Amino acid sequence: MVTKRISLDVWNKNSLVICANSGEVDCRYIEVSFKDEDQNNISLTNKSVTFYAKKPDNTTIFNYCAVNTVNNVATVELTSQTLSVPGVLDCEFQIFDENNVLLKVSGLKIFVSASKDFSEAIESTSESNVLTSVINETKELSKNIGELNELNTEEKNTVVGAINEVNSKNIPISRGGTGANDVSGARANLEIPATVLYSNTSGTTGTITLIQPYTNFSRIGVYAQGQYDNSSVYNEICTYINYMTLAASSAADSNQNCTVWRTAFINFSENTITFVTNCSSSYHSTAGYNIGTTDGLKITCVVGYKY
Repeated sequence: MVTKRISLDVWNKNSLVICANSGEVDCRYIEVSFKDEDQNNISLTNKSVTFYAKKPDNTTIFNYCAVNTVNNVATVELTSQTLSVPGVLDCEFQIFDENNVLLKVSGLKIFVSASKDFSEAIESTSESNVLTSVINETKELSKNIGELNELNTEEKNTVVGAINEVNSKNIPISRGGTGANDVSGARANLEIPATVLYSNTSGTTGTITLIQPYTNFSRIGVYAQGQYDNSSVYNEICTYINYMTLAASSAADSNQNCTVWRTAFINFSENTITFVTNCSSSYHSTAGYNIGTTDGLKITCVVGYKY
């Protein structure tokens, strides 16, 4: 029936008092805008706003606000339950976004004047608004979730229990899963083939030309080995990045008196792989460290995966 328009600052302390009468029913509304430090309305797009109030009898009530994302304002109805006890109500607005980030804005007080109350029957209808809304939303949500006995899990008592069961085990392929706990196992079980983009059993330390651009795939795998020993390494990247580090270590002699570390840093560009660095370092029990030699790694195979 009547609307009070107010503004509350989200950064500074608010001190605002509005008046109402006990026993009123569905006649007063508060339209509130929330101001940032530049006194602009904060955006309420994809956000929900809830009004909380602590009444003089120490009970706490809440109501959902209607959100206008065009003007970025929220409107709350002062129901008869809100105004049922004379005195001062301490109020707070809680703003949730789609990621459940919570912003609280306080500093509003409502002074409820005492008056003769002849509206008990109407008040009972009014105070059930939120409860009725919650019940209806719960019923609608239940329709969307379905029946627990329709779950294909062993756990059928709760949805949470079923989800935990699924999360704790491999899902068979027959039930839409991969039957594996990692990407490599999933590829093998689902028989997802790798596309060989480059292959050279002798290996190379030069620029590599792939048969397709690496960006045609979601992941790229690179096989490499030491230039002069049996060390080997395999590494994968997601193709939203265009570089990779390869590293391998080995014992340089049968007595294991020397350990060698070989590393290479490579870049991807369309259908080309280039070495940025390619070197090795070693430690010998008598000769000590030898750092920065050029006998690093050579690439023998490059594969691409669509999934």
